[in-house]
Amino acid sequence: MSIKNFAVFVFLIIVVALSSYFTFVEWSGKGRVNDKDLQSTDLSSVTVAGLRLGLNIDDIDMAVFRETEKGYILHGFVNDEEYNDEVYIDVEPDGTITKIQGRLHIGLWYEINGTDNLQSLQDIKDELGDNYNDYLYSRELGYNAITYTDKENDISLTFFYSMFDGKLIWAVLTLSN
Repeated sequence: MSIKNFAVFVFLIIVVALSSYFTFVEWSGKGRVNDKDLQSTDLSSVTVAGLRLGLNIDDIDMAVFRETEKGYILHGFVNDEEYNDEVYIDVEPDGTITKIQGRLHIGLWYEINGTDNLQSLQDIKDELGDNYNDYLYSRELGYNAITYTDKENDISLTFFYSMFDGKLIWAVLTLSN
């Protein structure tokens, strides 16, 4: 192999390696901050679909929910229009609710610090503050996410939003312990 061919070969290997590295960095959650570097945010009063983490499912009036194979369906009426929406609730064997997630739109209600159904990502940031991770969740789906962490109560709250128009899509409230 001549020196010229060897130089071209080495150059191509470097270009491929750098391209692979930058592609991996771009696709692996750019902007994510280590949770240990963030201050705790009090999430103990957050509810999704009227449910709070740590409650026992047997103590909740589930009249507005229908159980399905995949989870619970929130069922009701808004402005005289019937709706069904997926709300997934993870429950421990003892009945303790450990995760609640649901699609954010007219059918799902949520409350943060006494304020209900904040309409935008900026409203949420104004209510909960600047101690969050903001990161690429899925390029294929076009979703970014912000996650707040309550270290004292072992709770995390993630909002998924469109990377194109910033519209809120999902909320996931999780009890870590």
